[in-house]
Amino acid sequence: MANPTSTPQNGAERHLVLIDFDWEDADLVPELLRRPGIRVSLVAGESHDDAGIRVAALCGVRRTLDLSDLTRDIFDLALVGERSARRGQVERLLTALGTPVDSPSSFLGRAEAEAASSPAPAEEGGPPAFLAAGHAETPLLDLDSAATLTPTGAAPATPAEPGTGREARLLALEQALSQALPSLTELSFPGPPVAKDAPAEVPPVFERVSLGPIPTPADREGLARALGFWAAISGASSAEVVVSESANGVERLAHHGEEDRLLAALVGAAVAQRIPQVVTRRSGPGSGRTWGAWSFTIGERSVVLGAAGIDPDRGPAFWEQAAEALAGEWKRVPEPAAAPRAAPSHLGPVGPDALRTALLAALEGNRRDGLRYEIHRLRFGGAPEVVETLAEALSGVLRATDHLCRPAPLELLLLCVGSSGSYTHVRRRLLAAWERSWAGSGESGPAPPIVDEFVELGVPEDAEEFSRTAGEWLTPRGTAVS
Repeated sequence: MANPTSTPQNGAERHLVLIDFDWEDADLVPELLRRPGIRVSLVAGESHDDAGIRVAALCGVRRTLDLSDLTRDIFDLALVGERSARRGQVERLLTALGTPVDSPSSFLGRAEAEAASSPAPAEEGGPPAFLAAGHAETPLLDLDSAATLTPTGAAPATPAEPGTGREARLLALEQALSQALPSLTELSFPGPPVAKDAPAEVPPVFERVSLGPIPTPADREGLARALGFWAAISGASSAEVVVSESANGVERLAHHGEEDRLLAALVGAAVAQRIPQVVTRRSGPGSGRTWGAWSFTIGERSVVLGAAGIDPDRGPAFWEQAAEALAGEWKRVPEPAAAPRAAPSHLGPVGPDALRTALLAALEGNRRDGLRYEIHRLRFGGAPEVVETLAEALSGVLRATDHLCRPAPLELLLLCVGSSGSYTHVRRRLLAAWERSWAGSGESGPAPPIVDEFVELGVPEDAEEFSRTAGEWLTPRGTAVS
């Protein structure tokens, strides 16, 4: 994915971050460093042996192996290596941060085209700071031609040994840099210390990254935003947090992304067994990706954090860290986490005006945080008195985030946060309450079936139909009861 880049105004420098440059990209680094109006602020890679990291060390540019460092600075543009194995994950994180993304070759090609189509500006100032006074700039050499030249430009006395691979390419690049940046020979950019008899390099351990502020259980919008940020970092397609209580069953506190059946199954298993459930798919959709659910307890409650389709290399450890952070924060302030579920502030059915206010809040929550909502129109048979009894009974079993309205004697409107998966638990309680209300009314025979229509607000494009349908259902067709 390449986003258009913008030209800096008023001569301001553009701060760039270079990510996952391989050997085919690395010979562009000196060219980027010499470009006027450009400042390479950071180079990121996966290991100290990455070409981009090694060239950054030679050039004295700040470098990192931790993607969370991308959140600590504001960059005007990110150049991501076209052959990066984690390009999709990096692009999702940068998109969440609002940083434009481009590839090195397309960026330089576009910059050269712009320079060729505009008159050359008058020279201002001197050469870049990293060029020592008295040294002339020389044309940039590519790695293949540099491998056949000595630092003076003459052919080497002894041809390079074939098959030298990465070390030969690094030597060639150092020769090219010695021509383009001669002052670098006077500087020292030490890499990580390595003992002479050091053993073979082992894979790096997982480095804990910043998760940002940890929301409380009551801050459901904050939880949804945190899930979205964590999903962007780990490459997850969806994530959720649920809480289980013996008295109230299982309730979803927050959700991000699409519904996922495998994730729902793992979360259910983690709730029942209270141990982590982690699987990696070997075939089918998402092959090679990991699904997981991590559980912890707060008092009498069991909480499960789950994520779907995550990067198997560092994703599981990342989400385990997130679960530990939630557990630590919620145990530190146990009152909101361990207290029984608060009763809704809107006891009993609300009036049409109150439901319209809740609908506006739902539209804003979907637009700002991606929260999903459903509004259900429930139509009943029988006497209006039975529906009235049901409406009063539902106030004791609905969630604090649900809103119930009775626009007509034999109709109820129910606004729920979450999609059909979370509504399943609400509907089970609804049917049980309807059976009890019917039996208590003295009516003969089984309770009539409930006609259940609904419209979903999943993405901002659903807002128009959602608002129109909800408005039609709120139109009085009898006496609304509040």
